[in-house]
Amino acid sequence: MKNTIVALDMSTLRDNLMLIEKLGRMQNHYKLGLNFTTQNGMDVVKTLAQYKRIFLDLKLYDIVRS
Repeated sequence: MKNTIVALDMSTLRDNLMLIEKLGRMQNHYKLGLNFTTQNGMDVVKTLAQYKRIFLDLKLYDIVRS
């Protein structure tokens, strides 16, 4: 079975934690973006990383081909 990465991009930390709880052990890989990280801080990121696999996506600009 392939691993799926779930983006934690809801507006509140509580909503994101509720999603993690709902998915439970079925899901172990999560992407945290710039908004999540700046709103909640690196301490929250570090805490989540102790329990789940985290992909920290802090890019400021996407590469756009013109």
